[in-house]
Amino acid sequence: MPSEFRAWLEERTRSDSYYNNFFRVFGEDLAAVELPQSREALVKAINNPEEVSPLDAWLARKKSLLERLGLPTTRDELEERLGVENTVRRMADGAIGAAASVISYLVSSIFWIIFTPIITLFILLDYDRLRRRSLSWIPPSIRPTATELLNEIGGVLSGYVRGLILSVMLYTTLMAVLLSVLGVPYAIFLAVLFGAIYLIPYIGNFISVVLIGITIVAFGKTSTLFYDFGNMNTYLLVCIGAFLLVGILYDQLVHPNVVGRNVGLPPVVSFFVIFSGGALFGLPGMILAFPVAGTVKVILDRLIRFTTGVTGDDLNLPRVPSRHAS
Repeated sequence: MPSEFRAWLEERTRSDSYYNNFFRVFGEDLAAVELPQSREALVKAINNPEEVSPLDAWLARKKSLLERLGLPTTRDELEERLGVENTVRRMADGAIGAAASVISYLVSSIFWIIFTPIITLFILLDYDRLRRRSLSWIPPSIRPTATELLNEIGGVLSGYVRGLILSVMLYTTLMAVLLSVLGVPYAIFLAVLFGAIYLIPYIGNFISVVLIGITIVAFGKTSTLFYDFGNMNTYLLVCIGAFLLVGILYDQLVHPNVVGRNVGLPPVVSFFVIFSGGALFGLPGMILAFPVAGTVKVILDRLIRFTTGVTGDDLNLPRVPSRHAS
């Protein structure tokens, strides 16, 4: 350390009354953790950084005992034996990797939240033109049957959208009742907001929990309509726990049944479809499970009617392909 800085520090600790007051007030606390307890001791510690630390002093006092037990006797040996540096490095790498994954997921989710309505709007604006153009690609000989099949598939997709809307409305109503019973301020407004973000996986629940916490803390609530917990923390945990429990039950029992019925799937098949989609393809599989399953059902129904019937009149297929007709 440069001599000028040492002289400046020593002069400051002699002349500035702030240091005197600091050591007088916190002297006992500093002694408890074996830190300098006076101006002179502080200057000495800075001027002699090679002085042993409390850990080094303890290791030196217990050296003989530690040697008999086969344990490290110096700081370097202890850090090497425990692998402190490697452990800290691994923990830091893991934390950075986890943070990067969370940030990547949030950015991706925000991207889809922003652009999905825009893409949907453009598709709806060009829907009639795309429909007419796509029908012209179908050979005339099978166009009536293909058009009928596509209309049935379109009905499945329309039923899926109706099911989602109905499920969101039921969820909003359920949340309004739950939050009102729990005594959460602005229960109706929060329920409508929760319904609006219900279909956003994971992030929707996270935002809902955060909003419940902020509302309760801001108003200092401690009681439901029927019981006063007397403590805001307990009341907050009860509200969040009830919200998550009801939400999980709704996701597992009500939502698949409502959407499945509108798509034309029995309740048992609806549960199987959504669980299978999630197990095989994760979040995208759960989102696309119902429309894909409904489309497959329409196609299989037609194939079964054709294979079990006497003739193929249901499909209106030409007996001889047009290109082979004489």
